[in-house]
Amino acid sequence: MKYRFLILLLVVFSSCNLIISGSYPYSENYSINNSREELISKIKVFKEQNIEYRVMTTFENGEGGELPDGLNPQDTLDIFYAIYFYTTDLNMTLLSVINMTKEIPTRPATIQLVGMTKSKNFGSWKTINTKDLSKEENAQIKALFETRILDKLGVWKHD
Repeated sequence: MKYRFLILLLVVFSSCNLIISGSYPYSENYSINNSREELISKIKVFKEQNIEYRVMTTFENGEGGELPDGLNPQDTLDIFYAIYFYTTDLNMTLLSVINMTKEIPTRPATIQLVGMTKSKNFGSWKTINTKDLSKEENAQIKALFETRILDKLGVWKHD
């Protein structure tokens, strides 16, 4: 009887996503043997040299410009550095983050692929490694991120 109760408890918790921890529990994680600051610098250079990956938008004040990468102003803990990449041929924006928590080592840096959207107003985000995407779409997006972006930033591996 105890075992049935434990199995039932495990099923209930896992169906509610209570066992999965972290802010981005479904992200695809990659390590690059650079510090976080070096990786952010490489991404800035990459976007300067490959302007098609910049995300251009219209801000609330009506002015247009590049959606800046950086820490979320609402994130009072300054934990996640958000990076956006746009792919013109697929009309897709990818969201990735670097965890800037002081409690974790700065090297190697971990970059997490979080999600994607094809919406021009940044709505309808689909989360990587969830039922938001089919297995084929999920694999395609990860392969795109790995070949078009990570390969240009240095040697990387899956975490």
